[in-house]
Amino acid sequence: MLERLTATDRNNVQDRIALADALSNTARLYVRKAGQGGEPATRVHAWTNARSFYLRSQELWMELGRAGKLPPARGRAIQDVNGELARCNDSLRSYRSSDSSDLILYGIAASGTSVTFSLRFSPLT
Repeated sequence: MLERLTATDRNNVQDRIALADALSNTARLYVRKAGQGGEPATRVHAWTNARSFYLRSQELWMELGRAGKLPPARGRAIQDVNGELARCNDSLRSYRSSDSSDLILYGIAASGTSVTFSLRFSPLT
């Protein structure tokens, strides 16, 4: 709902801040899910979703900053989201390098849906 509101009125700073916060909060839920254990593919999926939501939040905060509409009290929001994005990227990178016989591919489809593939390679005999 907030996305529709911000799309129709790009000048409404309060709605854009609320959407950026909602996106970051959703990302935090995925980070929590990733930390609960489970299969590597499930964890990668959660980290990928978290990254996607943080990227969308970051975009909104940066737009507000470039437009000079970022309230002083929210000045750290961009740095906070950047830090969380770095955490997501580090976690995803660790899954790619943790086991050379497993390859986990992840990405975000144009629709915003995350896609995860897990492949296992075994030596030729």
